Amino acid sequence: MAGCQTPHAGAKLDEMTVEQHERAAAEHWGAALEQQRRYAENARAVGSSGARTGSTSGYVWPVERYNPTETHLRLAERERTHANEHLAAAATLRAFEESECGSFPPETRASCPIVGPLVSVQEIVGGVRLTFEPGAPVAAVLAHIRCHLAYGRAHGYEDMGECPVYLPGLRAGLSPDGAGLDVTGEDMAIVAELRKRAQRLPLVSPTNLLRASPGLPGPPRPFGP
Repeated sequence: MAGCQTPHAGAKLDEMTVEQHERAAAEHWGAALEQQRRYAENARAVGSSGARTGSTSGYVWPVERYNPTETHLRLAERERTHANEHLAAAATLRAFEESECGSFPPETRASCPIVGPLVSVQEIVGGVRLTFEPGAPVAAVLAHIRCHLAYGRAHGYEDMGECPVYLPGLRAGLSPDGAGLDVTGEDMAIVAELRKRAQRLPLVSPTNLLRASPGLPGPPRPFGP
């Protein structure tokens, strides 16, 4: 079945995006309707004697009681079950996105949240530490990153550019001193790509950092919500 590589084995939450889960559900519902259509309530097997069940007991049941189309009912129910699993997975992903992105309008959820002045990018165990200039709204950036990660989990990471957090399976939190963010993951290939992308981020030069320090004139900081 297109879009569902493990039919009837249960829908795994993060193997598909919301849209893919919903398409798979529609396909399974279509298959269920087709199986239901093939069932004939009054169909009976043709024959005058009995038929063995295949058990070693030798039990014989009369053919006239057997409806050969009943298997289509079982297949239809299995397809409906799998469709509902996909719908439940899609709903879970959507709910997680909304819980993380409630304060962000849809058009901003896919945008890269790391757009402000960085002082340093440091490798840490399992990822990187991003340290911002003094006074930067780190908590707001963290909220945007978490929203972005939830959006990517729900809708996929394709065609989302080179932003460091455009990668699956990442987590983000405040650094111990609160001046930056720790972005980490468990998949080492993802962590390696995260580090490579993070090293490309522009850093604030010492001159610009001095000009932007509290109490001194400087350019406005380009942080969004």
